[in-house]
Amino acid sequence: MGGSGGVPPVGGSGNSPDAGGVDCPPLPSGMDNGPARTVIVDAQRVVGTIRSLQGAHWDPGPKGQALSLNYVAMGVDMIRTHDAGGINGSGVGDIDGVGGSRMFPNLNADPTLAASYNFGPSDAMIRDILDTGSDVYFRVGRSNIQGTGQNTPPPDFAKYAQIVEHVVMHYNQGWDNGFSYGIKYFEIWNEPDFLPFWTGTGDQYHELYKAIAQGIKSVDPSALVGGPANSTFNDKTGLRASFFQYLKDNQLPLDFYSFHKYTNKSQDPMDFARMAQSYRDEMDTYGFTKTRIVNSEYESSLQGDVMLGGDAGHAAFAAEALIYMQNGPVDEATSYMTIGSTLTKESAAFGVIGQLNATPLRLCAQGGDDDGFAVLAGLSKASAELQVVVANYQISTSLMGPIPGGNEESIDVPGLGHLADMTYLDRRTFTYPDKEGYALTITDVPPAWGDVTVKQYRIDANNSLTLVGTTTTQTADRPQGSLTVSGSWVHAPANPPNDPKGAAQGLDLIVVTGTASGQ
Repeated sequence: MGGSGGVPPVGGSGNSPDAGGVDCPPLPSGMDNGPARTVIVDAQRVVGTIRSLQGAHWDPGPKGQALSLNYVAMGVDMIRTHDAGGINGSGVGDIDGVGGSRMFPNLNADPTLAASYNFGPSDAMIRDILDTGSDVYFRVGRSNIQGTGQNTPPPDFAKYAQIVEHVVMHYNQGWDNGFSYGIKYFEIWNEPDFLPFWTGTGDQYHELYKAIAQGIKSVDPSALVGGPANSTFNDKTGLRASFFQYLKDNQLPLDFYSFHKYTNKSQDPMDFARMAQSYRDEMDTYGFTKTRIVNSEYESSLQGDVMLGGDAGHAAFAAEALIYMQNGPVDEATSYMTIGSTLTKESAAFGVIGQLNATPLRLCAQGGDDDGFAVLAGLSKASAELQVVVANYQISTSLMGPIPGGNEESIDVPGLGHLADMTYLDRRTFTYPDKEGYALTITDVPPAWGDVTVKQYRIDANNSLTLVGTTTTQTADRPQGSLTVSGSWVHAPANPPNDPKGAAQGLDLIVVTGTASGQ
């Protein structure tokens, strides 16, 4: 499938394809004829389980400090170790390379000797991750640091695998005054299709993967091994069909397949789910039907493509990326968003979706779509509470339709040369309905919940997770167990041709809590 931007559709925002049980149909014809978008959530119709995709990057810092507390506030529960010390940073978490905090400073040293390792900085970083309550997603390799040899293949793959084995033993089996952390995910290398990280061939990467995967499994059979952190969406460097064929021919494990995506040329939050579906379909043809899919690095465009609505647009984008991946075949995801010591609109939106992990029974939610109006609803397993997220996001008209020049792009940088050959998804085109906000009806709220309180939080141009409404509805005032909530978001000024009407970018979190202690 390399070189093709077209992919099959994935599930809509009202019905996860892996939900199982009761299907959630679209709105009946004629139900969405009002001035606002109609949304219906059935409080007793469970269609699946909301899975957490709340992964992130960077070292969150020591426990109890502002940065660490912000990771917790955002609901981050997995942190990838790539670039943990920053771009052009310390190299903490790296096996080797040029960073001063790398774990194996001298590749000529004996990998069986504890004295050959520099675990101190990485031990502290791993501890920081665990102290936030997050799992560690361990990237085997090197961070984004400029320096001689940083992107060249290791000179001895067997020896490098032996080094990695001892790193795994240190963190999972206590070797060299180590730990028993049970780190699960080990991703083998970062973007071997991108020159800053790999100057070797695809065949060389395959051989390195084989050595490391077999080495990790030999010391920790319970560990999950995978890769390759494909960033180009093609097989030109041997990371799609060629990789799958090599693994199949050599009977090698692929517990998870990882990819990276920035929405260059589209700013479409649906791209991540669409791309994952493409990988899922291709892996299945090679027999890797049980292999998980991890979007281990993603964000909005790196090329300065217009984002309507500024910070509010970024917030709606972040929320919808997570909702749409929830509907697609994405098992884990680790955002590359910048995280500071205080919440931004974007990180607050990320945290809003994380809050739904407290109400993980996914409810039938009708009225959302894949085109920028996304809905996700969940019910608590133990208490009288449900939550609904409604998000609205629009793409600039300049980023719709065929990409000028086609879906293939050669990335060349003066002074660095040819970095990669990118393949992009086909861009989508749609017309946004002329609606103002949403009208939400929550049906079948159990009478046993008693009086219910509805709290409505908003992120848009004028609000940053602001409580904009609180109401209490008595049981007797809920006809057929229903209650209604409405809302709308601030419009940006019209800016033709990119934004002819003025997009209303934003999202609401609706929290419904009953006075009863349980269901």
